[in-house]
This record gives sequence, structure tokens and C-alpha cells, in this order.
Amino acid sequence: HSRTQKLAVPQFVETTTTSNELLKSQASGAGGVVFCQIAPWMFDFRAHPYLRTTYRRSVFLVSRLLNNLGLRSPTSLRALWNAKTPNNVFLLQGGWQGIADRNEIGKDQGWWKADFDAKDWKPAIVPGAFDAQSPELRGYAGKYWYRTRFTLPEHYRQNSPTLYIGRVSNESWVWLNGEFLGEVSRKTNPNDSSEIPRAYRLDPDKLNSAGENVLVVLVNHTNPRSPGGLMGSPAIVGPGSWLHSYYLQEPVAEDDPYRYFRW
Repeated sequence: HSRTQKLAVPQFVETTTTSNELLKSQASGAGGVVFCQIAPWMFDFRAHPYLRTTYRRSVFLVSRLLNNLGLRSPTSLRALWNAKTPNNVFLLQGGWQGIADRNEIGKDQGWWKADFDAKDWKPAIVPGAFDAQSPELRGYAGKYWYRTRFTLPEHYRQNSPTLYIGRVSNESWVWLNGEFLGEVSRKTNPNDSSEIPRAYRLDPDKLNSAGENVLVVLVNHTNPRSPGGLMGSPAIVGPGSWLHSYYLQEPVAEDDPYRYFRW
């Protein structure tokens, strides 16, 4: 990678048993000095996710150098293991309502609003196909609205949780407390709108800590020969307890070294 090539330009001319292009050890009085030309902040892994492993390894390098030079730091791992950590997954199960929008009037009539009166909507089972729950909707291809209310424990709101909708068949538009979070549709994902994950980082200020929150999902089912609706398990997920310990980053699938080679 070009970024790595720039870092590899040797600044230490001589190469000995105590130095190379990136590291150099220099005696100084009764002690010594170590120069390190690579540091974690040189790798912007947020802007360039492919640098995550390089960033992580550079952190290990600096940490081990400091440890080898005699630096000692306290560890709270034992206290973390003994501490009781709150559950970080809040499943949005039960309490769902749904209604078909055959004439596609829902958006204009404000069905996505938090204060909309949904007394005529029917109970809906999520996850599950709406056409399997309502005989009159078998073979129906079109818009279908989901709505649920939930009260979120305070520790989720404080830690900027993520809302996961799960798999949707086929397109989706999502609102929380009347605020539009985003869409996954043929417009945004023309080739994989049914498979793309629906994940939305939630602003704590947009969540009601003392009252109910209203989640609304509009589904557009486009294939009458397959089940339609919310096929996954919607949930709100807070940061794992490991992020308050000595892990460097939130783990993602790309960190798995055996993701493509299973042996």
C-alpha cells in the first residue's frame, strides 16, 4: 500500500543488531533511547478500514517497546472479569402492529409519525412474513407498515447504541420517534436490497429515556412468490463490555483472518 511504502523509507542510515529502517537504539549515559518511526496515529483506520490490522499491530509494537524498556502500567482486567456487566442486546420483540398500504397513502398521511393513531393496525409477529399471518395478504406484493413502542433502559441510551432491523424482504424505510433513519431500496442497493444489513447508530439525544420510543418500518415486498416482511429479529445493541477494557476497536467481520479461507 502506498501509505505503508512512504513509512518504509529508511531514515536510519546504518542497520545493526539494534536498528533497522524503523527502529533505532542509542546508548545515553547509564541508559538508552529507542527511536520508533511508526506509530498508531499514522494509520487512519476509520477513513481506510483496510488499515485496521496495521493500526492494531502498531499499537502492539509501541506497547511492547514500552514494556521492554521497563514501563509498568496497572491492569484492571481482574476487576473487569469480576464486575457484573449489563446486557448489551435489547430485543424488540412483541408489541408490533402492521397494516398493508395497498394504495400507498401511508407516507402522505403521516403513518411514520410517532403520534400517529394506529388503532386500526393489526398485531404482527416479528420476525415473520406478514402474508403468512394474514390470509387476505397471501400473494400480496406491495407496501406494508410495521410499528412498535418500547422503553429503553438508560444504559443503552448513554452509550450510543445501534439499531439493527435484520433481514427485510425486500425494501425498507425506517423512522424512530418520527425521525427518518434511512432506506435500503433498489435505489440505494439495486442488486442486493434484500440482503444488505439494516444498521443505524442512534443519537442518545434522539432517544426517550423517561418514556416510550416509537419505531416504524415501511417494507416494500416486491416478489409475490416469496414471503415478505421483517424476516430478522430487530434489536438495539449497545457497545460490548470489551470496549471499556483493553480492546482497541469494535470488532467487525473483516477482522476474522479465516473469513475467506476456512482451514
